[in-house]
Amino acid sequence: LCNRVIHVIHGKHGKGRAVAITQALYPDLKDYIQNKRGVSTNNKEMAFLLPGLRKLTRDRIEKRLKIIANKLGVPGGCHPWRRAFATHFSNQGVPLTHLRVLCGHADIKTTQLYCNPDEQMIIEDMKGVK
Repeated sequence: LCNRVIHVIHGKHGKGRAVAITQALYPDLKDYIQNKRGVSTNNKEMAFLLPGLRKLTRDRIEKRLKIIANKLGVPGGCHPWRRAFATHFSNQGVPLTHLRVLCGHADIKTTQLYCNPDEQMIIEDMKGVK
């Protein structure tokens, strides 16, 4: 965790990527990594480990998100959360080109599909059109 960035070493399809952390999340995540996790493996710090020092894989994240979503009564798995992430950041004004990188998409068209614009924002944008 350096400069509000987490480096994913082995992401989807074995790709690495840098994931930016919001200013609001950074202090809690830094505290967790420095004080609560308290482990490192093979001299490479891993921010998220499961009990028994097992790696937190994509499949394990998917499984845990489905359990949490089921308890909350909302759509489960990684995909709805990724769509929510893209939509939220898009509605906050993050440029689509930046969002494409944050989402790890090769094609910006995929990122466009993930974003659902806020209806009120569209109405406000149209007020300035002559």
